[in-house]
Amino acid sequence: MLVEFPNLSQSGEGYRRLFTDEFFDLYIWYDKKDGELTGFQLNYSVRDDPHSLTCSVGGSCTHARIDEGEDSPGRFKGTPILVSDGVFEKTPVLERFQASSLKLDTKIKNVIIEAIQNYTQK
Repeated sequence: MLVEFPNLSQSGEGYRRLFTDEFFDLYIWYDKKDGELTGFQLNYSVRDDPHSLTCSVGGSCTHARIDEGEDSPGRFKGTPILVSDGVFEKTPVLERFQASSLKLDTKIKNVIIEAIQNYTQK
């Protein structure tokens, strides 16, 4: 079940929230002036094979794999980056999100569900 991460550091023009569970990391961005949702990043399969669906509200979405960098002895991993990678298997992600998002605000949940359902591979 997605649970909000408390005390997330803030910077920039908007503010953000983070919800996590064992499968998802969900970042939500808001406009600082009016508090409206401006976009989100739904990272899934975060422990095994991390991928990301990043969307702006009323705009487009992109799907990518999260490259966490090389993990070699004596070296720290680099900053994770998003790289093009394969097809977005939206049905299993949608089903898992719906089960994990029961405690999320309905407006947030509906925006994300709609984005997943409407996503088309480019």
